[in-house]
Amino acid sequence: MKSKMKKYAAATVAMTMLLPGTAMASETASQTSQPAAKSDIAGHWAEKEFAEWAASGLVNGYGEGQYKPDQTITRAEFATLVNRAFRFTAAGSATFADLKESDFFYKEIMKAFAAGYLEGDDQGRVRPNATMTRAEAAAMLARVFSLQAGSDKAVSFKDAAALPAWSQSAVQALAGEGYIKGFPDGTFKPANLLSRAEAVVMLRELAGSVLNTAGEFGELDTRNAVISQDGVTLRDTTVKGNLYITEGVGDGDVTLDNVKVEGEVYVTGGGEHTVTLEDASIESLNVGKADGKIRIASKGGTSVDSTKLSSGAKLEEEGTQAKGGFKSVELGPLLPEKSSVQFSGEFEQVKVLSQSSPNLDLASGRINKLVLDGAAALSIGENAAINGLEINVDKEIAVTGKGKIESTDKRVVRKDENGTPVVPPTTTSTGTSAPTPTTPAGPTFGNVSVHDPSVIKNGNTYYVFGSHIEAAKSTDLLNWTTFTNGYTTPNNVVFGDLSSNLAGSFKWAGENDADSKGGFAVWAPDVYWNEDYVHADGSKGAYMLYYSASSTYIRSAIGLAVSKTIEGPYIYADTLVYSGFTRDSAKDANSNVDKKWDNTNIKSLIDAQKLDGENANWFNADGTFNNKDYPNAIDATILKDAEGKLWMTYGSWSGGIFLLEIDPATGKAIYPKTDGVTADGRMIDRYFGTKIAGGYFKSGEGPFIVYDEATKYYYLNVTYGWLGATGGYNMRQFRSANPDGPYVDTDEQPAVLPDDRTDNAAYGAKMIGNFQFMREIGDPDLGLGYGYVSSGHNSVYYDETAGKYFLFFHTRFPQKGEFHELRVHQMFMNKDGWLVVAPTRYTGEKAQTVSEQLIPGDYKFVNHGLTYSGDIANSVDIRLNADHTLSGAVQGTWELKDGYRATITAGKVSYEGVFVRGWDEFQQRETMTFTAISGEGVSAWGIQQPSISDNQLVANVTSALTLGDTSHVMDNVALPAVGARGAEIAWATSDDSVIEANGVIHQPAEGAATVNATLTATIKKGEKTATKTFQVTVAPYDPNYRLSAHYAFEDNLKDAAGKSADGTMTGNRLDNTGGTITYAEGVSGQAAVFDGSAGVKLPAGLISGNKYTVSMWLNPKAYTQHTTTFFGGTTSNWLSLVPSAWDNNTMLWSGSSPYIDGTTKSRIPLNEWHHVAFTVDSGALKVYVDGVQKYEGTGFPNLFSANAASFGLGVNFWDTPYQGMIDELYVFKEALSAERIAELATKPAAQGE
Repeated sequence: MKSKMKKYAAATVAMTMLLPGTAMASETASQTSQPAAKSDIAGHWAEKEFAEWAASGLVNGYGEGQYKPDQTITRAEFATLVNRAFRFTAAGSATFADLKESDFFYKEIMKAFAAGYLEGDDQGRVRPNATMTRAEAAAMLARVFSLQAGSDKAVSFKDAAALPAWSQSAVQALAGEGYIKGFPDGTFKPANLLSRAEAVVMLRELAGSVLNTAGEFGELDTRNAVISQDGVTLRDTTVKGNLYITEGVGDGDVTLDNVKVEGEVYVTGGGEHTVTLEDASIESLNVGKADGKIRIASKGGTSVDSTKLSSGAKLEEEGTQAKGGFKSVELGPLLPEKSSVQFSGEFEQVKVLSQSSPNLDLASGRINKLVLDGAAALSIGENAAINGLEINVDKEIAVTGKGKIESTDKRVVRKDENGTPVVPPTTTSTGTSAPTPTTPAGPTFGNVSVHDPSVIKNGNTYYVFGSHIEAAKSTDLLNWTTFTNGYTTPNNVVFGDLSSNLAGSFKWAGENDADSKGGFAVWAPDVYWNEDYVHADGSKGAYMLYYSASSTYIRSAIGLAVSKTIEGPYIYADTLVYSGFTRDSAKDANSNVDKKWDNTNIKSLIDAQKLDGENANWFNADGTFNNKDYPNAIDATILKDAEGKLWMTYGSWSGGIFLLEIDPATGKAIYPKTDGVTADGRMIDRYFGTKIAGGYFKSGEGPFIVYDEATKYYYLNVTYGWLGATGGYNMRQFRSANPDGPYVDTDEQPAVLPDDRTDNAAYGAKMIGNFQFMREIGDPDLGLGYGYVSSGHNSVYYDETAGKYFLFFHTRFPQKGEFHELRVHQMFMNKDGWLVVAPTRYTGEKAQTVSEQLIPGDYKFVNHGLTYSGDIANSVDIRLNADHTLSGAVQGTWELKDGYRATITAGKVSYEGVFVRGWDEFQQRETMTFTAISGEGVSAWGIQQPSISDNQLVANVTSALTLGDTSHVMDNVALPAVGARGAEIAWATSDDSVIEANGVIHQPAEGAATVNATLTATIKKGEKTATKTFQVTVAPYDPNYRLSAHYAFEDNLKDAAGKSADGTMTGNRLDNTGGTITYAEGVSGQAAVFDGSAGVKLPAGLISGNKYTVSMWLNPKAYTQHTTTFFGGTTSNWLSLVPSAWDNNTMLWSGSSPYIDGTTKSRIPLNEWHHVAFTVDSGALKVYVDGVQKYEGTGFPNLFSANAASFGLGVNFWDTPYQGMIDELYVFKEALSAERIAELATKPAAQGE
């Protein structure tokens, strides 16, 4: 009987799937019939399946034995089949452009949307009447059955390249598990339309035994099973695959008796009346019931190895045998806010990954180890116990109940049933902080540094080529690897013998010349596949690489090299455009190149009658190059227009951005020949081409044009500013109906500037500027937050398969110097036909219908503005309210339209864009974001923050609030006034004669005893408040406090403080011997004189740990690049204080993993005394010149925790030794304050030694 009941239940659901889209009513046994003698399934490849179901009398089909197995199936019909298999009941709330409530399939589409397996497209459509493709079916089935591709089960189809990107992992998941096998010829045929027979067979294969009627079932022989009805008991069965207990169970009961599941168990249905596990063996249990009201009981010999909760639940053990029950339980990152999880029994480990602060109620029994990677409120019953607690989050952990918890952690706060702390509500701190919290796993990134990245896709691989012959590749846009070797030559990966191969361009610029003296300067390449290129042997097709060779800011050349393979080597073809030439013979400093115009290709072009002579306007009155009106030949990129023509756009600063047509057979320029003017008055130069942007010495470089078929516009992106960390590099956007312009911005302003008095900041829609989503007190402890500076020189790729625009650019980061990396962000077309940039880096997100209920909440908001400089636009806190208003730092309204389109109105300014979910690296979670742009061209971004109560926010701020080490204070104390999300922090002091409420201290006299006071912070948000106290000890001034060494150089290399060993003389490297140090008058007594051939080796262990200060006086006699004054580290990881670094500025430089450039943006003069100091405080670096802070950054490496470091003055392991004088070297074991540094800069000698 059990076997028959099993077949009956499976067939009931399977056959209802065959109903046509117009017959949505469920069938009953009284409606069944046998197939007619002339059934249309006779002889069909799926006859066996149809005959089995029909023989059981469970389907009507279309009558007369007609089932139409080969008829195609629509998306709505397919959703209906899936919904019935799982008995989905919950309907989502969304708006689709092509779906009306009156449609008979409306409810089924809403169920599919709520279940998460059916999504809209980027135009807000769901396409219910569209016929299903095999790829679409695979994607939906993989989602609904929770299948993921595994690398150990990869299956390759011959037509894998034809798989849409969004379906690739789904097809791999189904094929890898053997649910689909493809066609006999080894293909999958993703675009083939799905028949009704294929749909049923695929669903039947995945669902296995479907139990959708109440009763007992047993001894099933099945791979998978679906229980979609309450009142089901399954006995004595091994499920070889997965078991799904669906929401169709509702709030009813399900029992698994002596059931073994070798795969996963997914529970989304079942009520507080229980899912009972009796003598069951389950490897992995996944629980996610929408309302969180579900009870799962373990009985007898039941063993559940791993339980993962994405909703609230009750887990209870009733008479479970020893070593059975629930072994490991995880509260996952998707757990909703205010979720409650109750435990009864013996639990080996419970781990909280969720950041939503769930409530954990241990009603009875014990948890042997509780790990909190996110905060949680704990309730422990009278006879219950938590035997071990690990806290990896810097937040208060509130504990109620009379049970036991084994922990002395100060973050654990006992409270009574009213939430009042059982211990005094204030917390005392001496400045020590809790361990850094761990965070849930998210996407992984493989980052690379490729400057000026230009993108091309080859097959399934994206490539970016950049300046200095760097390039990288990726198949997922997240993980990148480089494959180049820079300027190495010969055997250069890209160019072979670099010097000889590109000699044609290097004759003009770029090799051992002027600014490239001693090396090469090959900048900003662009690689383009040209199927029409004709090689010398007559073969066609080439990758064309356009590069720039440059020697000065205006003397450059654009060259072309070609290859039949994308990674090269590329062979020189020609030099197309020269710039920086002069009317008469002239040479730049450190150059032997004659810059006269007839040393370029212009003369040969005139001789070939391709130019009507030279243009007198190319030259200023003194014969120099007129770079006000004409371009620097650099930053070339290639475009194919809608008519199939090739164009090259190029230019940097100076005279603007220009455009030249390209001959597809040769890749060379087609010059206009004669001068002219466009219809709108723009220059057409006989040689340089048509001006399309910029001019008049205004910044503008890195042009890139992309054509959009939907809008019929060409989009021109240009970068303004200077590329350095403080240069304000920022990306601008224009568009035109024609490739050669005129290009205009969102305010219809021209890309070509009207005159030399124009400030270009107001021109061009600003896509990205300097920004930082700030970390504030009480936010997760993840550094400074998330932000970029000097982002630019972008390229754009439209992936037709994915239907996505991607923006590729390099960026630097706040307070990390000149370190830069490649970034990829997705872009979206707004309703007005402008591309807006996602606030977060790409991790696979897509534009799709957004549920309006997910939008309200707290956001960090960035307005990019239009002006640009080194300043950073910091985020402010706003709230998108459920009533569609904005509150907080910005007042206004918000609106969701067409499924995902966003209108944000801030004050009187409206921004049009999209809502899209993205991965926030700061929060380490996926969250709602918005990106939009105004009619004036200002971009606005928002990133939603976790939902949190005022009470929890106050607790978070209180927990995170610190003043550092207050046990020996000698400087005024900075007292923060604001915490996360606008929480107020007010201060009071117990003794303002010691320290005032504003942090100002009153020091005892030198030699007197320390004095003490208590600072009390009151933290307030709304009506919620808390206090936190800090004991402050104010000490008299002591210049030698935590001093490690003081080398005064009074005719010797002794430590005047007697705390460290003497220095010793060394030769021209830190690891050799010899050399002589002499002494002369310094800033205080004598100073050490370095003659450029020797140095001083300082004692090992001079600096240990990650907090220290180095202070010294310098008087350089000569500049040699990279020469050190103070060096510490090994040959692999080091720091070096350099008077003249690579940027010709004084810098504290660190390498090699990572490189940190603590540049002062100035260079101390020769033959003058200047004070230079730097401090390191657990990764925070500050550099001072003459007592003034010149640099601040984070992420400085921990170099000296081990004792392997060497220390030296004037020498390192590689570079030319220092020539000049050094005096009054101080090394401290702490990071001194700015006030102490200023004192050292004015008082070179300490007192009392």
